Amino acid sequence: MRRLALVTLTLIAALSALVGGVRQAHRDDPSPLWRIFTNPDGTDCTKLCLFGLIPGAMTFEEAVARLKLHPLTANLIQYEGGNEHISTFQDDQINVILVRSSQDNSLSGVWLTLSDYRGSSPVGHLTLGHMVRFFGPPSIIRFSASGVVPEMLFQRQRMQVGMIRQFGMDDAPIRMTDYLSYIVLFTPEDILTYPAPIEEPKPWLGFARMVIYHRFPRLPVYP
Repeated sequence: MRRLALVTLTLIAALSALVGGVRQAHRDDPSPLWRIFTNPDGTDCTKLCLFGLIPGAMTFEEAVARLKLHPLTANLIQYEGGNEHISTFQDDQINVILVRSSQDNSLSGVWLTLSDYRGSSPVGHLTLGHMVRFFGPPSIIRFSASGVVPEMLFQRQRMQVGMIRQFGMDDAPIRMTDYLSYIVLFTPEDILTYPAPIEEPKPWLGFARMVIYHRFPRLPVYP
């Protein structure tokens, strides 16, 4: 009995060390994702966040104040245009857009758009591979009206990402190394009703050629 207890304790200790090692490995990983999905002080968010911002969990003013504290966005200049529902913060490399809910004063969405997506921006270069490694595969892939530019929906995380693709690449597969053009976090309600000019939602089929996605039947219910 004592031997069984000793073996059990040894296994628990080994698993604990393994989990701690995995977490530390993620922290040590050079992927830029750990830097953008954290609070301004570098700690983990209670829910998935972008620069510490969690749509639906804070007011619009709180989101603006927190964005100005994050080391990756503190130097962005607030754009004076827009309207009462949108505020834009930008430099020549990245663009962050905060969206105010039409129902109340809460933050309903936050966009990160990469003007220089190949790596010289403060957030580094972001790829589809980074997203899949940390969050698993997307649940849905959608296409723009042109049928070329894909968007990935990670519904459980309330997140949508856009990819950089070139026209005339139907024979080229979707790759782990494809660069991202933007990342958006929504509230759970908005991720299903986002009124973008997107058509043909398809299930995630893996890293298949674009032509396979185009030929695959669309989902029966719009996500």
